[in-house]
Amino acid sequence: MAVRKFSPFPVLKQPKHAVYEALYNLNVAFESIAANIERLDDKALKPETLKLYRTIAEDLRAAINSLITEALHGRELKDWYRYGKEKIALEKRLK
Repeated sequence: MAVRKFSPFPVLKQPKHAVYEALYNLNVAFESIAANIERLDDKALKPETLKLYRTIAEDLRAAINSLITEALHGRELKDWYRYGKEKIALEKRLK
């Protein structure tokens, strides 16, 4: 039976621009959540409860950003290395 490798970041198999766009959209959505929490009438909910919910949202945003940007960093380093080698080879051929 074939052994399948586990990837904690299956989304990163997509083109990088799609991952960057998804990360941007997630951050916009979290910003919207934070802004809407601020708009809630604090008579309906205690200010401490609203602060807790905003903190939970910001904690989740930070966790997602950290995981995805760490994975993107590794991918960018690999690309930088690969394209750097390609650039050097092309420059040598052109001389």
